[in-house]
Amino acid sequence: MDTAHLLITIATYALSIIMVVATVPLLRNGARPERARITEPLPGAGTTTYEYPVQRPSGTVQIGLVILFGCAGILLVLLALPMIDDLKAAGVIAALALICVGYCCYDLAAYRNASLIDAPTLVAGTDWRGRPLQIPHQEIASFTTTGQRSSVVYNRHGQKLRLNMTWFSAPNLALYLLRATAEGRFPGKRPGDPRELNRGLNRVQSALNFQCAKPLREVLLQGPAANPAAFRRDPTAPEGTGWTGPEYEAWVGAVNTIFWS
Repeated sequence: MDTAHLLITIATYALSIIMVVATVPLLRNGARPERARITEPLPGAGTTTYEYPVQRPSGTVQIGLVILFGCAGILLVLLALPMIDDLKAAGVIAALALICVGYCCYDLAAYRNASLIDAPTLVAGTDWRGRPLQIPHQEIASFTTTGQRSSVVYNRHGQKLRLNMTWFSAPNLALYLLRATAEGRFPGKRPGDPRELNRGLNRVQSALNFQCAKPLREVLLQGPAANPAAFRRDPTAPEGTGWTGPEYEAWVGAVNTIFWS
């Protein structure tokens, strides 16, 4: 084993140890409760407290972790063997080993710490480091899709909550975002255009790994964003809010009924 190969091996082992050591403190948090008490605002004034189930990553994540840790171990052993005399091959093996170790450490911390509470009026959760964040639906400023089954929800203060929809489900959040989009709260580039509203509904589907059924989509497309003249609105309210009147209440009732049916 030449000097360059030895340095690559030492650096790879050192970085792997650093990642593992940095992950250990994240695994020492206390017990993982299955239910949590959430304080929510009441219509008008005041608050009330309810208990909601805490969603956590499925136990199947551990199977993937075992496989990845095994691959990382094999790669690290392979890297130390003198038969690997090509520096490019050693570099590739080292990179793959570090990727496996890093991804395992992240997934292990996420499995231990990540959680989601999907309440009727807010979404709350903890990230892979165990940091909590609670975002009332009314304070959601935007949301983006960051992967095939992952998204980020931002509040008005720029704080963000990452959602891995492979691990979690959020029907209450999906209902709010669909309805808020149909009310014009997330207007897109062409407010009032039914095609833009359709794209907005598709963004919700993509962000939350949720399928908007045709009957629900048809009712949403009849909402205030596409038909503002059919609904009454407080002109002093922010864009996409302040809708009132029996027409609006009937539309909201139809959306809720179809969504939960």
